[in-house]
Amino acid sequence: MDYRKNDQWIVGASLGYTRQDTELPGESSGLDTSGWTVSAYTTYYRQDSWYMDGVITWGRNDYELLRHIRYTLPTAGGGFTSVDQTARADASGDLLSTAYTFGRDFNRGAWGLGPYGRLLYTRVGFDTINETLEAGEPGSGLGLRIEDRDVSSLASVLGGKLTYTHSADWGVLIPHVQLEWEHEFKDDPQAVEARFINDPTGTAMVIRGDPLDTDYFRLGLGMSMVLTRGRSGFFYYEQLVGRNGMSQWNLALGLRMEF
Repeated sequence: MDYRKNDQWIVGASLGYTRQDTELPGESSGLDTSGWTVSAYTTYYRQDSWYMDGVITWGRNDYELLRHIRYTLPTAGGGFTSVDQTARADASGDLLSTAYTFGRDFNRGAWGLGPYGRLLYTRVGFDTINETLEAGEPGSGLGLRIEDRDVSSLASVLGGKLTYTHSADWGVLIPHVQLEWEHEFKDDPQAVEARFINDPTGTAMVIRGDPLDTDYFRLGLGMSMVLTRGRSGFFYYEQLVGRNGMSQWNLALGLRMEF
């Protein structure tokens, strides 16, 4: 919900809810995530000129983790010991993100060209995770304690969009294509510290990830529409291009009604 203070300035707020279910192939392991967010945003613009956007978001996530442990080892007496356990854990964490955009629109007839720049900061926190297993069964002492940690990102975006405006009696259609180059400033490998809960020595295990890819592109295609009686909407498809070890696409749909 937002409020137009005048012809150049809009302020607003929004609530969000997310639900993600992740399953690992071949095993009964996975991660279920649910969470909510609250955001405040503002837009200031001059018609056919420059504009500035800002948004800040805070939220909370809940995580449900399943880790399947299955293996067989020979024993000293000549037999075998089999472990078939599922470690379970519930945890939470918060998130904070901000984004600031500055751009300029150039128009010639029905065509428009809009270069822009954006600065993004995101911090995702994870509380301590303590796994539980079925007591008294082989492997019951393999539960892990994963220490709390924060993962942060600071990125810049340089992009541009090309638009075409088509007017009709029932409204206006604006198809557009968009290209962004994103650079990540925090490229240090992420580290996770864990230890076995039942280890009397409390020996820590530190697992470090690979260095992050710092430069990649996003290519998008979309359309906006402005209809009569204060109705408007949009769709936007975006594909991540050129990022090592990751593929991603996003589809966004929106509908707006004025009252």
